[in-house]
Amino acid sequence: MTNAPSAMGTPRRPRAVIVHIDGTVAKHVQSDGTMLRGHHEYSLVVRDLPNSPIIKAVNALRDAGHQHLLLWPTRA
Repeated sequence: MTNAPSAMGTPRRPRAVIVHIDGTVAKHVQSDGTMLRGHHEYSLVVRDLPNSPIIKAVNALRDAGHQHLLLWPTRA
């Protein structure tokens, strides 16, 4: 048996879910294909729509004991 961390976490390293915000938790394209903003127009992120199924899934994982970390992507 090894001491390697597992997907289940350890006492010092709890389970975590890493979620991409742009395009996963928040969508900048409507279901009909209409763009709410350009891909790099970060000043317009307030137009993004919540992606409810993903948000519900992340909340369910949190309720099951996972800690979640939301990441904002960086693009150059």
